[in-house]
Amino acid sequence: MNTVECPECGVDVVFPDGTILGEVLTCDNCGAMLDVVSLDPPEVMLFEEEEK
Repeated sequence: MNTVECPECGVDVVFPDGTILGEVLTCDNCGAMLDVVSLDPPEVMLFEEEEK
């Protein structure tokens, strides 16, 4: 199991085994929604909902 740094608050967020590209993780510290953009190396970006 890896961790990634939350781009919002800087705290390490668990990147569980079996995570898939495009999955949305949540930072337990600040509640930010994080979009998985890379698996190797693990990388996330702040999730932004698409506007209609």
